Amino acid sequence: MFTYGFDPGTGSQLAFDTLPRVFEEMAQGAWLAIGFFSLFFLAAFSSCLAGLKVIIAAVAEEFRMSDRRAVLAVGVLMLFLGVPSALSFSPVALSVMGMPFLALGFVVWRRFQA
Repeated sequence: MFTYGFDPGTGSQLAFDTLPRVFEEMAQGAWLAIGFFSLFFLAAFSSCLAGLKVIIAAVAEEFRMSDRRAVLAVGVLMLFLGVPSALSFSPVALSVMGMPFLALGFVVWRRFQA
């Protein structure tokens, strides 16, 4: 990054904004980008699986479900909450009561905490 004059202090946009531009400038950068982002995906995916296993175990124990049913229940809940959340900050701009779906979740959460 320093060689090509990019700012390494760009924060959360480093991997998705700055590094692709760095890979464009490098010789064989396309291959390095494929390797880097493949490993980046595997690291993120394995971390998600580890966290998901904790949630599935808790649901299975709390509701006395088999692991298979707990996986199905958690998967359906994640799909039900995740797709609208992802679509609320996309060109689809899914909104409920005039606010993005994800923002509505924060409003509901704050009301239950009060």
